[in-house]
Amino acid sequence: LGTDLAGRDIFVRLLKGAPLTLGISVLSVSFALVVGTLLGLLAGFYRGYVQLLIMRTMDVIFAIPSLILAIVVVMILGKGLFNAGLAVALVLIPNFVRTTMTHVIDEMQKPYVAAARLDGAHPIRILLSSVFPNIAAPLTLQTTIALSTAVIDIALLGFLGLGAQPPLPEWGVMLSEARTSMHIAPWAVTIPGLAILITVICINFIGDGLNRVINHKLRH
Repeated sequence: LGTDLAGRDIFVRLLKGAPLTLGISVLSVSFALVVGTLLGLLAGFYRGYVQLLIMRTMDVIFAIPSLILAIVVVMILGKGLFNAGLAVALVLIPNFVRTTMTHVIDEMQKPYVAAARLDGAHPIRILLSSVFPNIAAPLTLQTTIALSTAVIDIALLGFLGLGAQPPLPEWGVMLSEARTSMHIAPWAVTIPGLAILITVICINFIGDGLNRVINHKLRH
């Protein structure tokens, strides 16, 4: 794949940068998934003031464009890959909250929940053992969408100089470093960009496959 203008092997840097871009993306999505799912379960199960408080908070976050919010959070926390990951996680949480709450409300109308309540089951048991397995499919799809978004956002923050900092071989940083010399060494820009594109496409394919498998198991 050649070298950049500094003589560094692009393929080696891609391999070393993959754990940075993908690793922090996975951590961001995992954090957003856990927090967002818990808040969504609470909002969907208890309704009333609990739902109002949680969803109005999420609406405030939704009202701000995600990239602008991520940039603001990073500027407050300081530049760096870890802070960029926190910013991306914060941006992703409302999506998980809304997805979880919507499907929990649907599930709460079904007979098996009423039967569990009549049996005296604890609310936490109803949520975790009865409701949660039935919302796994949409959460899986949302997770893959969020992971694709996280990979792009982490790379973009690195490209803007707000995420990972040189000389870390994070894919966004590689794009940023190569953009000034793209007329001389266009491959130095093209290759990291293709890596991001292919990664996002693969994640979406995997998510679609997992969603079909889970739906098939639930139907049978």
